[in-house]
Amino acid sequence: MDTVKKLTGLTVALFCVLLVASAGQFCVNADLKWYSSLVKPFFMPTPLGFTFTVTVVYALCIAVITRLVVGKRFFPSLTVLALTGVLAVLFLFVVFRLRNLYGGVVVAVALFLLSAALEVRFVVKDWVLAAVYAPVALFNAFCLVLTSVLAMTN
Repeated sequence: MDTVKKLTGLTVALFCVLLVASAGQFCVNADLKWYSSLVKPFFMPTPLGFTFTVTVVYALCIAVITRLVVGKRFFPSLTVLALTGVLAVLFLFVVFRLRNLYGGVVVAVALFLLSAALEVRFVVKDWVLAAVYAPVALFNAFCLVLTSVLAMTN
């Protein structure tokens, strides 16, 4: 029974993350020429660095979703986590499709606030989830800073 729970959690997690990744990829492929023309800060990761980091973030989200599904903790944690996925896709859409860096900052603020609230909830409820999710929350904070700098310099 325990194995079935874990496989169910993993399946749900993979589906959710692949859905977000696919929608995000649709947004990013829009106009990389425009993005390449932006003045970038010195702390901007290389494309390979971003790819690696996003892959790690997806893997951590899979671990978090799996633990939440196995523990049957769907609300509010899983709901808020799903909303962060929607915001991540919206962020990519606003920045890459609409080419609106200030709109991207607004979405990144909302994403950061939800991530921070989720991290606080995990710290209170489940320290393992808090430890696994912390890099995701930090990545969202980094993206907020990066987008803010991009908006101010372009």
